[in-house]
Amino acid sequence: MADANAIEELHSELTCPVCLELFHDPVILECGHHFCQVCIIQCWEAKADELSSCPKCRKSSGRKLRPNSLLCNVVDSVRRARAMDPAAGITGWHYEGELEEPEERELGSSMSSLASSVGHWPRLGMDMCEEHEEKLKLYCEDDQLPICLVCGMSRDHKTHNVIPITEAFENYKDKLSVALERVQLQTEEATVFQRQTNEKILLVKERAGDLEEMVTAEFGLLREFLLEEEECIKEKLQKQKEEKLDHLEKALTQTTEQISKMECMADQLRLKLIEEENPKATQGNQRFH
Repeated sequence: MADANAIEELHSELTCPVCLELFHDPVILECGHHFCQVCIIQCWEAKADELSSCPKCRKSSGRKLRPNSLLCNVVDSVRRARAMDPAAGITGWHYEGELEEPEERELGSSMSSLASSVGHWPRLGMDMCEEHEEKLKLYCEDDQLPICLVCGMSRDHKTHNVIPITEAFENYKDKLSVALERVQLQTEEATVFQRQTNEKILLVKERAGDLEEMVTAEFGLLREFLLEEEECIKEKLQKQKEEKLDHLEKALTQTTEQISKMECMADQLRLKLIEEENPKATQGNQRFH
């Protein structure tokens, strides 16, 4: 059981931050962080236009990679232990996942910003100072890095704010708890907003459906009214047309009769005029008759 716990603790410390697998050909950067050789090269090649930097602390780093044979031997030992006891290996991997998920997946951007403000997780495992080969028992808040006791007394960290790594661990947990509460509150607010939005969507759909039915009914009535008005107006126009045609026909008949009368009168007047102009001829005609 003790061996399994030791492997579990080691596994979380021997995981590459890039591929999240046990180190393969581990190398150390100038800032002291470890990566798989292939992983760090691929990271730098993906950002060829930028200056090379550490993917964890973002500090600039030369591209000269130093293999860490000691770390490589430890990783090989863990792999052998996992091969001999698969259950222990699985437990260690699950433990690592639980540590990373709150920062990267559950808390999202809030946890990312928090992680950047508190630095790297102050691990309590088997990390050793590469320079002094001492356990990392302190945490430099200025550089946001775990350091050993010798580093803490060195010139580089003498003026920095250095605290025990256990205290840093507790501070980190407290900040994570605060961030988690904040995200949970935001999640609850988002859930309430989602529910209210869904209710508004349903209400809008219902009102839109009622409005469509009302518009359809109103336009149906309007169509009926317009059809009735159309028939009524047509009837009135037909009646007016018949009345006007009848009136015009009567006027035409009267005009025709008057024309006939005037033509007869004109004939009579024409005869009288002829008689007045030729009275002798008229008398001869009368004698002849």
